[in-house]
Amino acid sequence: MPDPVVTHVIGTIALLGSALLMVAAISVAQQVNYMQAVNLMLAEVAESCARELVELVSVHTLGGSGVTYMFLTVPSSLAGQPFNLSIVNRGDNVIEVRAQLQLYRQVRVVVTPNFGRGPVYAVAGTTEVGGVQVSNHILLPTPQGWKAMLVAVNQGDAVLVGFATALGPLEEATAPFFKLVDWTTLVEGSADSKQPFGFAVWNKGGGGSARVEVYDDDGVLVNSMEISLGAGEVVRGSMLLKLPSVPGTYVWRVVCRNLFNNAEDDAQFLQVSVRAPKIMIDSYTSSVSGKPNSQARIDVAVRNIGDAPGTAVAQIQELGASCSVPVPPGEGGACSIPVWLPGTPGSYTWALSVRTLETGYEEQRQVSVYVQQSEAVLSIAWWNSTVVGAVGQEVKLAVLVENGGYSAVEALVEVADFENSVLARGSASVAAASRVWVNLTASLPSQKGTYTWYVRVYRQGQNTPDDAKPVAVEARDIALARRTAFLYESFDPPQSGWSSKGGEWTVTSGGWNGNALRGKDDDKGPGAGKGNSARYVSVYYWRQSLWSYANPASGFGVVVKLYFGSGDSNVYRGFALLDSSLSKLYEVSAFRLGQRVQLFLRKLDGDWSVIDTSSEARCDDGWYTLYLSFSTAATASFTYELYDASGKLLAGKTSSTPAGFQPSLLALLVDEKDGLFDDLVAANGDPRYVVVSGLPQGWSAELYSSGALVASAAADSTGTAKLLVAHYPILRGASLVLKDASGKQVLSRSLDLVVGGDIYSFSP
Repeated sequence: MPDPVVTHVIGTIALLGSALLMVAAISVAQQVNYMQAVNLMLAEVAESCARELVELVSVHTLGGSGVTYMFLTVPSSLAGQPFNLSIVNRGDNVIEVRAQLQLYRQVRVVVTPNFGRGPVYAVAGTTEVGGVQVSNHILLPTPQGWKAMLVAVNQGDAVLVGFATALGPLEEATAPFFKLVDWTTLVEGSADSKQPFGFAVWNKGGGGSARVEVYDDDGVLVNSMEISLGAGEVVRGSMLLKLPSVPGTYVWRVVCRNLFNNAEDDAQFLQVSVRAPKIMIDSYTSSVSGKPNSQARIDVAVRNIGDAPGTAVAQIQELGASCSVPVPPGEGGACSIPVWLPGTPGSYTWALSVRTLETGYEEQRQVSVYVQQSEAVLSIAWWNSTVVGAVGQEVKLAVLVENGGYSAVEALVEVADFENSVLARGSASVAAASRVWVNLTASLPSQKGTYTWYVRVYRQGQNTPDDAKPVAVEARDIALARRTAFLYESFDPPQSGWSSKGGEWTVTSGGWNGNALRGKDDDKGPGAGKGNSARYVSVYYWRQSLWSYANPASGFGVVVKLYFGSGDSNVYRGFALLDSSLSKLYEVSAFRLGQRVQLFLRKLDGDWSVIDTSSEARCDDGWYTLYLSFSTAATASFTYELYDASGKLLAGKTSSTPAGFQPSLLALLVDEKDGLFDDLVAANGDPRYVVVSGLPQGWSAELYSSGALVASAAADSTGTAKLLVAHYPILRGASLVLKDASGKQVLSRSLDLVVGGDIYSFSP
C-alpha cells in the first residue's frame, strides 16, 4: 500500500505544476498583447518621423537657407522603453525611415520634394555641421535637457538630412493626447450577462487623465472608466459590460475621451455577440402503427446548433403529449413521447413540434399514423420508407409482405400518392407464417417537392387494407443555389469599372472564346529600381475593393485564361494584388522561356523581392489557365497553379509570407512584351470548380458545352460532385446532366450561363 505521506507529496507537486502552467500561459498571453500594442505605437512613430522629414525638406528647399533645423515631435519613449530611429538612402530623393524597438521594426519609404534643388540624401554615418553632430540614426529618449531634431544641410548640389540633438529651453508641459492601442474586439456571452472588456491607452503627449467609454449601437453609454497616464505611458484597464437581452450580433463603439479638453482623442469599434440556443430536429419517428387504442412511442433526436445551452420541448399538438431534454451547445439530445393510437382503424396525420424553450424557435414535422384492423393477418415487414430521385424519374420499390395467419393468403399491394391516386399495383401469394417480396415501379412527380406516398397491403376481396406505411418522397431538380463569383469578365467588351496603370490595353479578336484583352508593357506602371536593376510592370485593375466582396481571413480565388504564342519567350503575365495607392503589390505570374514555364510569386514593397517559385513545366503554344487563391491575416497565404487547355495541372505551389501590407485591388499584369487574357472569374468560392450538392450515393454529374463533355465527377460520401472547370471558367449555353448509380441518365438541364464557383443544388 502506498505511503500516505508520499501520496500527499506527489499530489501537491502535481497541483503546483498545474498552477505554474496556468500562470505561465496567462503571462504569455499578456506578453503577446503587450508586444502587439508596442508594435502599433512603433508604427505611428515611424509614420510621424516620415511626415516630419518631408516637411523639413520642403521648408529647406523652398527657404534657401544653408541649414534648417526642426524639432522631432515623436514620444520620448514607448511604454517606458527606449527606441531607435534611422534613415537609409534608397535613391535620389527616396529615403527609408526605420523605427526599431527590441524585436520589432517599422519601415516607411518617403519621396522627398526638392522644388528644383539638387537630390536629397540621408547623411552617411555621422558628420559635423555648424558645431552640431548630424547622424543617420538617433536613440530616444535623449539625455535630460536635450531635444531630438531633424537637420537639412546643403552640400554642393545635394541636400543632406539627418538627426541631431540640441540643448533646449525649459518648456511648459504639452497637452495630453490619448490613443487606444489595444482593446477587446469581441465580447460575447449569454443575454443580460456581464462580460469583461479590456483595453490599453497610450498617452502621446504630456501627463493627464482619460476616460474610456463604451456605447451600444443606439449610442447609449454602457460603462466607462477613468485612468491617469504620464507622458508616453501605456496603461491597461478593464470593465464589465452588460450584454443586450436579445440574442444577435451588435457593433458597439469604444471612445477614449481626453479629460483635459473633453475631446474624443480616439474611437474604435468592438463586436458584441449575444449567444443563444437554436435547437433543430435531427431525426424522429415519422410513422407509427398498431391496433386501435394501443400504446406507441415517438422518439425525437435534436441538436443544438446555437452557442448557448437550451431546452428542447417536443410535443404532439393533437394530443398535447410532450417530452423535454436539455441540450448543450454543439451537442445532441433525445427524448420519447408516449402516445395512444386512435380507437378507429384508418390513416391519420399528427403534427410534431420541437420548440427551443429559451427563444421560442420552433420546427415542425409530420407523423403518419395507421391504426390496423383488429382482425388483420397481413402486415408490411419492410418497405422503401424514403424515395429520392429526379423529377419524372421511374423508381423501383420493394415491399416485404408478412402473413401472420394460419392459411395461405393472396396479397394485393398498391402504392398511392397523397391524393389517393394509385401509382402502382402488384400481388403475390403468401403462405401461412411466411414472407414474400413484391416489386413495384412508379414515376416520381413532374414538379420538384416533398410528397407522401402510401404502401398498402390488402387481402384479396377486402376493401380495407390490413396494413399501410407512409413513404417520404423527394422529387428533386437542379437549381443554382449560389453564385460565388463576384466578378466574371469575358472582355466582349470589358465591363465598366476597369482602369490601367502603365501599358497599352486593348480588346482584340482571337480570344479563348470570342474577344480577348491584350496588354502591352511600357514600363510605366508600378515598380522600383534604377538602371539595369529597374523593373516596372503594367497592370489592368478592377477598381472595386476585393474586401467588399470577400473576407480577408477566408480569402478569395481567381482564374484567368492566358495565351502563350511562338514569340512569347522571356515574358511575365498573370495577376497583381495591389494596395489602394497602386505602389505596393503581390505578383503571381507565369514566366515562359523557350518551351518551359515557371510560376513566380513576388512582392513590391519599396523594392522587389521574390517570395517563392514553382517547379518548371513544359509549355507549348496555346491557351492556359492561371489560378490564384489568396487570404491574409498575420500572414499572406497564396496557392497558385497553371492548367493546360484540357484541365491538366502543370505546375503549382502554396506559399506564405508575413503580411507587410493588405492589398485591396485585383489586376492583370504583364512585364516585357505583351500578354493576351480571356475569361476571368474571381469568387469567394473556388472558381476552378462547379459544385453539385444533394446527389444520392453512386450518382454522378456531367457538364457539356455544344454537345462536348467539359467535366464530370462522381458524388462523394456527402453527395457532392465537384466538376473541374478551370479550363472553361465561363460557359454559355451549357447542359448539366445527372446519372444514377447504374449510369443511366435521369436528368438533363440547359443552362444559359455557368461560371466557375457556381454551386448547384439537387433538391426538392
